[in-house]
Amino acid sequence: ASAASASAPPEMVEKWLISFTLPAFQEFCQKHPESVEPSVKDVKKFIDDFIKNADIDSLKIRDMFEALKKRFGAVRRPLLDRAREWAKMYIEKKIKSQEKQKSADATKSGRKGSEGQPIPKQFVAEGKGDDEGEKATIVTLVDVEWAVSILAPWGFRTGEHEHELLLRPPPSVVMPVLLGLDSFERNGFFREAMKKTQLGKVVSALRRHPTPEVARLARSHVACWREACARKEKEPKGDKERSAAA
Repeated sequence: ASAASASAPPEMVEKWLISFTLPAFQEFCQKHPESVEPSVKDVKKFIDDFIKNADIDSLKIRDMFEALKKRFGAVRRPLLDRAREWAKMYIEKKIKSQEKQKSADATKSGRKGSEGQPIPKQFVAEGKGDDEGEKATIVTLVDVEWAVSILAPWGFRTGEHEHELLLRPPPSVVMPVLLGLDSFERNGFFREAMKKTQLGKVVSALRRHPTPEVARLARSHVACWREACARKEKEPKGDKERSAAA
């Protein structure tokens, strides 16, 4: 058997290079939304399992990034930045779980005559919003950068159409992000996000999305954000300084 294996020809590995026209790739993304970005639920579950099986003392973030790329393929930087934050959350969760277990073990060993009594189950709070399939969680500047990369994954056209998206992501990808931006103008870092990212430009471009619900929600956001900016400009100087300090 070993001789036969040694004489067997090496397995052929074929690599295909497939090119798309813009309309064809647009259609492909509509049918395969995961080609835009892997789901948050799947990425979070992968990171949670990775942390559970890792030695925290020797864990390196680049090892997790490599594992992510091996599992999901090429991953954009904004998603990696979010993954870093999720890893911190799961590491903290694992440490707390280990500490509670040690405390429970110490309590058990210190008690007399309690061998037959069950130890109460230790509860560790799960991260909220793990799915984000219905509504994305956008509460930090890192989340905003990720949102921009999702809403405009291939950037903008050039020339006289520079305010148009090169390709429009499918509604199943866009809608959770737009819903996550509901009342975004009330966030304390709203103006900072508007200045440091292309969020306003991207959402404005989505007003012309062929899906009516996407276009309606984008128009609503743009109107609210413009009103919030105009209101801010009309504030007396003292009020602006107090708002900035807050």
